Amino acid sequence: MGAPSEAINVVHNISKYLPDSEDIIERKDIYEKYLSQDISFATIYDKDDLFSEFELHGADQITVADIDINFKVAVADLVTELKMKGYDLTELEGSDENILINSLLTNFASSQYLGGDGDFVRYVYCSQNIDHLL
Repeated sequence: MGAPSEAINVVHNISKYLPDSEDIIERKDIYEKYLSQDISFATIYDKDDLFSEFELHGADQITVADIDINFKVAVADLVTELKMKGYDLTELEGSDENILINSLLTNFASSQYLGGDGDFVRYVYCSQNIDHLL
């Protein structure tokens, strides 16, 4: 295994795009090629600098609540499994390869949806607020 990658600490002041608003700051720590593998992730913090969101690109598996999201399975197969477990799912942006698990505040998408090849899971996003996705 390689050494952990360094965090890229990004701070955006996006208030200039929203007239008559207070300063809106977003901070994101980005890790690319984590442990010298094809894994990238970001931790995102709210205006009070509290952890609020997580993005993961590429991995073997991540567990969210009682769901194992395996990055080697097709999105359609994961959707079937989640429906069998009784989860309420929403297709985002009209795509059956970009799925929101409403109750878990978690979104996952295929490699193909992200512009790559394959229908397997490539991206997972978790947030304390999913309103912007709906």
